[in-house]
Amino acid sequence: MKKITLITGLILLINNGFSQTNFKWEKIDSISKTKSKIYSDTKMFIAETWKSSKNVIQNDDKEGGAVFIEGTIEKVGGSGLRVASFWYSYNVKFYMKEQKYRIVVENVEFKTSSKPGWTAKVANEWPGGWDCALMKKPWTELMTSLKADMQKIVDDYEKYIKMPSGSIDGW
Repeated sequence: MKKITLITGLILLINNGFSQTNFKWEKIDSISKTKSKIYSDTKMFIAETWKSSKNVIQNDDKEGGAVFIEGTIEKVGGSGLRVASFWYSYNVKFYMKEQKYRIVVENVEFKTSSKPGWTAKVANEWPGGWDCALMKKPWTELMTSLKADMQKIVDDYEKYIKMPSGSIDGW
């Protein structure tokens, strides 16, 4: 009987520890630009999208055709007097080769909140009161907004990178 209780407890602990779901967005497309131009335009996109591009770039490999960034985003969630700021981290990976690019947004994770002990974990379904300080509706709205912001990164990059060379900055 002790073995069953111990095994059940371990299963629940493992499930709770890995209950956070990482969202992932990916876009691969062809474009009539050289690898060098895609790289240059990608670096401009990063500089214009994130306030301090030097602080977010974790790896920059021009020869290999890859730039990795780690970003954070603040989201406000809750209702009435139960409102807090929640911070999430995420990674964006840009890959490029001749006439082709790929962007991947992944590893979206809850980091901290403005109220001690409050959490709002990333998941596809409301994690419940033990893993979330928000009720189901405000948490759902928060996740919908977070997903929209991550999708916006992909959409904005696609629009930016597809602009004809020389038209991005008006020259």
